[in-house]
Amino acid sequence: MGLAELVADDHVSDDEELYRNVRGKLTEDEYFHDTHTGQLIITAQAFRDRKKEPSVDRAKLRDFNPEQSRMSGSGIVSLVTQDVRHIGTVKTNDPDEKTVKHAVDVKPAPIPSENEAHALITVNPEFFGSENKQTKAFSLLRKALATLATKNGWTLEPRKF
Repeated sequence: MGLAELVADDHVSDDEELYRNVRGKLTEDEYFHDTHTGQLIITAQAFRDRKKEPSVDRAKLRDFNPEQSRMSGSGIVSLVTQDVRHIGTVKTNDPDEKTVKHAVDVKPAPIPSENEAHALITVNPEFFGSENKQTKAFSLLRKALATLATKNGWTLEPRKF
Protein backbone atom coordinates (compact mmCIF):
# COMPACT_ATOMS: atom_id res chain seq x y z
CA MET A 1 0.00 0.00 0.00
CA GLY A 2 1.46 3.34 -1.09
CA LEU A 3 1.36 6.72 0.64
CA ALA A 4 -1.70 7.81 -1.38
CA GLU A 5 -3.71 4.82 -0.17
CA LEU A 6 -2.60 5.34 3.43
CA VAL A 7 -3.49 9.02 3.33
CA ALA A 8 -6.84 8.35 1.62
CA ASP A 9 -7.83 5.96 4.42
CA ASP A 10 -6.57 8.40 7.05
CA HIS A 11 -8.92 10.46 9.19
CA VAL A 12 -8.32 14.20 9.32
CA SER A 13 -8.03 14.87 13.04
CA ASP A 14 -9.74 17.82 14.70
CA ASP A 15 -6.47 19.54 15.58
CA GLU A 16 -5.09 19.47 12.02
CA GLU A 17 -4.26 22.75 10.36
CA LEU A 18 -5.51 23.19 6.79
CA TYR A 19 -4.09 25.52 4.12
CA ARG A 20 -6.30 27.25 1.54
CA ASN A 21 -5.00 29.29 -1.40
CA VAL A 22 -6.50 32.75 -1.79
CA ARG A 23 -5.78 34.40 -5.13
CA GLY A 24 -3.31 37.21 -4.68
CA LYS A 25 -5.02 39.78 -6.89
CA LEU A 26 -7.62 42.05 -5.36
CA THR A 27 -9.47 41.89 -8.69
CA GLU A 28 -10.32 38.23 -7.92
CA ASP A 29 -12.64 39.46 -5.12
CA GLU A 30 -11.33 36.81 -2.72
CA TYR A 31 -10.18 39.36 -0.15
CA PHE A 32 -10.10 43.07 0.60
CA HIS A 33 -9.08 45.44 3.36
CA ASP A 34 -11.86 47.26 5.21
CA THR A 35 -11.51 50.95 4.31
CA HIS A 36 -12.30 52.09 7.85
CA THR A 37 -10.34 49.62 9.96
CA GLY A 38 -7.76 48.27 7.52
CA GLN A 39 -8.74 44.74 8.61
CA LEU A 40 -8.21 41.93 6.13
CA ILE A 41 -11.53 40.41 5.04
CA ILE A 42 -11.52 37.06 3.26
CA THR A 43 -14.67 36.73 1.16
CA ALA A 44 -16.84 33.74 0.35
CA GLN A 45 -15.37 33.92 -3.17
CA ALA A 46 -12.15 32.45 -1.73
CA PHE A 47 -14.01 29.17 -1.18
CA ARG A 48 -15.83 28.82 -4.48
CA ASP A 49 -15.68 25.39 -6.08
CA ARG A 50 -17.57 23.89 -9.02
CA LYS A 51 -18.18 20.63 -7.17
CA LYS A 52 -19.14 22.44 -3.93
CA GLU A 53 -16.21 20.80 -2.09
CA PRO A 54 -13.46 23.39 -1.47
CA SER A 55 -9.92 22.03 -1.63
CA VAL A 56 -7.46 22.43 1.21
CA ASP A 57 -4.05 20.99 2.00
CA ARG A 58 -3.30 19.20 5.25
CA ALA A 59 -0.45 21.19 6.81
CA LYS A 60 1.18 18.19 8.46
CA LEU A 61 1.56 16.55 5.04
CA ARG A 62 3.20 19.76 3.78
CA ASP A 63 5.70 19.70 6.67
CA PHE A 64 3.85 22.71 8.12
CA ASN A 65 5.36 24.77 5.30
CA PRO A 66 2.58 26.82 3.64
CA GLU A 67 4.96 27.73 0.81
CA GLN A 68 4.55 24.13 -0.42
CA SER A 69 0.82 24.76 -0.90
CA ARG A 70 1.11 28.18 -2.55
CA MET A 71 -0.01 28.45 -6.16
CA SER A 72 1.44 31.29 -8.23
CA GLY A 73 1.05 34.62 -6.41
CA SER A 74 -1.68 33.46 -4.06
CA GLY A 75 -1.73 33.90 -0.31
CA ILE A 76 -2.46 31.14 2.18
CA VAL A 77 -5.02 31.20 4.96
CA SER A 78 -5.21 28.49 7.60
CA LEU A 79 -8.20 26.81 9.12
CA VAL A 80 -8.32 24.24 11.89
CA THR A 81 -10.32 21.11 11.11
CA GLN A 82 -12.25 21.30 14.37
CA ASP A 83 -13.38 24.85 13.55
CA VAL A 84 -14.55 23.71 10.12
CA ARG A 85 -16.50 20.84 11.64
CA HIS A 86 -17.93 23.17 14.28
CA ILE A 87 -19.59 25.21 11.54
CA GLY A 88 -22.15 22.58 12.39
CA THR A 89 -24.76 22.10 9.76
CA VAL A 90 -25.94 23.80 6.63
CA LYS A 91 -29.68 23.42 6.21
CA THR A 92 -31.85 22.91 3.14
CA ASN A 93 -35.40 21.73 2.59
CA ASP A 94 -36.19 18.45 0.87
CA PRO A 95 -39.03 18.13 -1.67
CA ASP A 96 -41.50 17.61 1.21
CA GLU A 97 -40.25 20.87 2.79
CA LYS A 98 -38.64 19.00 5.67
CA THR A 99 -35.40 20.55 6.89
CA VAL A 100 -32.31 18.52 6.08
CA LYS A 101 -29.08 19.23 7.93
CA HIS A 102 -25.80 18.80 6.06
CA ALA A 103 -22.91 18.12 8.47
CA VAL A 104 -19.62 19.79 7.50
CA ASP A 105 -16.47 17.62 7.44
CA VAL A 106 -12.94 17.42 6.05
CA LYS A 107 -12.00 14.31 4.10
CA PRO A 108 -8.60 13.23 2.74
CA ALA A 109 -8.51 13.30 -1.06
CA PRO A 110 -4.87 12.83 -2.08
CA ILE A 111 -3.93 13.28 -5.71
CA PRO A 112 -1.27 10.61 -6.34
CA SER A 113 2.06 11.93 -7.61
CA GLU A 114 0.75 15.51 -7.42
CA ASN A 115 -0.55 16.41 -3.98
CA GLU A 116 -0.70 13.83 -1.20
CA ALA A 117 -1.83 16.59 1.23
CA HIS A 118 -5.01 17.36 -0.72
CA ALA A 119 -8.31 17.21 1.22
CA LEU A 120 -11.87 18.38 0.63
CA ILE A 121 -14.35 20.25 2.78
CA THR A 122 -17.55 18.27 2.31
CA VAL A 123 -21.11 18.02 3.59
CA ASN A 124 -23.10 14.93 4.47
CA PRO A 125 -25.56 14.30 2.98
CA GLU A 126 -24.45 15.97 -0.23
CA PHE A 127 -26.35 19.05 -1.37
CA PHE A 128 -29.41 18.07 -3.41
CA GLY A 129 -32.26 19.59 -5.36
CA SER A 130 -32.08 22.20 -8.08
CA GLU A 131 -28.77 23.84 -8.93
CA ASN A 132 -30.14 27.08 -7.49
CA LYS A 133 -31.01 25.38 -4.19
CA GLN A 134 -27.57 23.75 -4.01
CA THR A 135 -25.84 27.03 -4.78
CA LYS A 136 -27.71 28.83 -2.01
CA ALA A 137 -26.84 26.15 0.55
CA PHE A 138 -23.20 26.12 -0.58
CA SER A 139 -23.02 29.91 -0.27
CA LEU A 140 -23.85 29.58 3.44
CA LEU A 141 -20.94 27.18 3.88
CA ARG A 142 -18.61 29.47 1.93
CA LYS A 143 -19.56 32.44 4.12
CA ALA A 144 -18.87 30.45 7.28
CA LEU A 145 -15.46 29.36 5.94
CA ALA A 146 -14.64 32.96 4.98
CA THR A 147 -15.50 34.10 8.51
CA LEU A 148 -13.04 31.54 9.94
CA ALA A 149 -10.33 32.57 7.48
CA THR A 150 -10.85 36.27 8.25
CA LYS A 151 -10.52 35.56 11.97
CA ASN A 152 -7.20 33.77 11.37
CA GLY A 153 -5.76 36.22 8.82
CA TRP A 154 -2.89 35.44 6.45
CA THR A 155 -0.63 32.49 7.13
CA LEU A 156 1.33 33.56 4.08
CA GLU A 157 0.62 36.87 2.38
CA PRO A 158 0.19 37.02 -1.41
CA ARG A 159 3.34 37.76 -3.36
CA LYS A 160 3.74 41.30 -4.55
CA PHE A 161 4.65 41.52 -8.24
